[in-house]
Amino acid sequence: MIDTSGGSYQAVVCEELKKPLVMKDLSRQPLQNSEVRIKVEYCGINYADILKSMGLYQERPELPFVPGCEPAGTIIEVGRDVTGYQIGDRVIAPMHLGGYADECVNYTKSVWKLPDNVSLQDATAGLVSYGTAHMALIAKASTQIGYRSYSVFLLLYYYYKY
Repeated sequence: MIDTSGGSYQAVVCEELKKPLVMKDLSRQPLQNSEVRIKVEYCGINYADILKSMGLYQERPELPFVPGCEPAGTIIEVGRDVTGYQIGDRVIAPMHLGGYADECVNYTKSVWKLPDNVSLQDATAGLVSYGTAHMALIAKASTQIGYRSYSVFLLLYYYYKY
């Protein structure tokens, strides 16, 4: 384990709703035992982040906050109890906030290793849109096994799996 706590990193911060986001230096915090620190190389920009920054999303984070829910990058530090992940692993780390930064911290249960054939850039492009499509097909359209429309869900599944 390399301890990178202390020091600072840069992040894009929403300090005031419906105003431009600002670049700030933030203090790096120590990891919890089951967390990893990720050097963010890409982070998707999506509708949820925009709505949160405008105060129009169903979840309203307390100000100030760092938007970004689709960061992808490389693990640079692992917590004491972390197994199955190591420094240098390429991952995507879905989160509610915190992705618009040089680095982010997430629990390993919410971090996914990326296969070699999936780029970090491509990985960030699918999380929120996949979730939206899934919700539309399952929750709203009541799609289920045996229905012809279920093939659309399978197509999405295989697209993101392979």
